[in-house]
Amino acid sequence: MSQKNKYILSIIFVFILVGASIYGLMAKGLGLGLDLKGGLSVVLTAKETSKTRVNERTMKQALFIMRNRVDKLGVSEPSIERHGKKNIIVQLPGIKDPKKALDIIGQTALLEFAIVKDEHNSKSVAELNKMLEKGEKPLGKALMRGDAISNASGGFAQSQQNSIGNKYEVTMKFTSKGAQAFGDITSKNVNKSLAIILDNKIMTAPNIQTAITDGNAVIEGMESLDEAKRVALVLQTGQLPFELEVSQQQQVGPTLGQDSLNAALMAAIIGFALVALYMIAYYRVLGLIAWLSLGAFASLLFGTMVLLDILLGAAGVAGISLSLPSIAGVILLIGIAADSSIIIFERIK
Repeated sequence: MSQKNKYILSIIFVFILVGASIYGLMAKGLGLGLDLKGGLSVVLTAKETSKTRVNERTMKQALFIMRNRVDKLGVSEPSIERHGKKNIIVQLPGIKDPKKALDIIGQTALLEFAIVKDEHNSKSVAELNKMLEKGEKPLGKALMRGDAISNASGGFAQSQQNSIGNKYEVTMKFTSKGAQAFGDITSKNVNKSLAIILDNKIMTAPNIQTAITDGNAVIEGMESLDEAKRVALVLQTGQLPFELEVSQQQQVGPTLGQDSLNAALMAAIIGFALVALYMIAYYRVLGLIAWLSLGAFASLLFGTMVLLDILLGAAGVAGISLSLPSIAGVILLIGIAADSSIIIFERIK
């Protein structure tokens, strides 16, 4: 193959790569980070108590559970990272309801089942909760915990009006061992009240009429459909190994994020245009060639980022998202490429 044909094939190959990169960029694009899209950024700190320990194992467990919860929220390009020994930084771009998201990712979700003591069997759920707040003990020891649940779903009560007057409930399905244990508990405590406690708050305390052996249970007392779905979600993803408290919270509005994106893009376009005009004015034809090569380089760079984003997404790993620092880095790379062209042209002269 002659040298001329090699050059032609090389040019065709570059054009194919550039075209594929532009198509990928236009068809899929890249996700935007928190500073460009807006959303919620929060630092959660683990609370260590006499019953819970914060160590390497429990921190990894907490990160795994929180990632599962965020995945079920449907947030694109989330970031959940450990910072230091006890802090977890969560960034949720584009989140529309920060309070709801924070309630879901930070809720401990400690679910317990306990029998109400005989002397308090006639008390309402509100009265039992007041006793708990005062430090009294109207309940027996916990007989089961949330790890016996295999699935949970929130929705409307089957009768549209359950036993305590709410229209929403959470339906739980136990594992095979959990179903057997729940059947044993209910068969031994007929005509007693079974309290279902979520994060030290009694949600419902129905009276056991007969043994329940079908492996299902219901949490009543949900005030809204959103609350029922939220409780079901945290029960599905499991209990956090410790309590989390918000030590820092920042909410970036979508308008501010869009303004930042517009400003960054405008700066990139102006800078690119000025460099192109200077090189064309100073180097003439070589400057035009350099300008075209910079355009090809930029499209290849973004196309490669899109390809990596697709591959990472297919592998189940968090993809690439653009932020203000990453845009600055891309502009710097293009500037370095322009500088290389200038050095080559000066050597030619």
